Amino acid sequence: MPPTTEQAVIMLSSHFYESRDGSTGGFFADNVGASQQVWNTVNLLLRLDREWKV
Repeated sequence: MPPTTEQAVIMLSSHFYESRDGSTGGFFADNVGASQQVWNTVNLLLRLDREWKV
């Protein structure tokens, strides 16, 4: 697994864990904008290592 994909998976899983747990520990703010930023960042990380083939 490429390092950027690994980072995206870790970031997304910690986002789901912390949003479910209710305690963000200061890493994710408790608002919709912070959640959208997580999704945008994960999406960007996953696109970085995509192999574009026809």
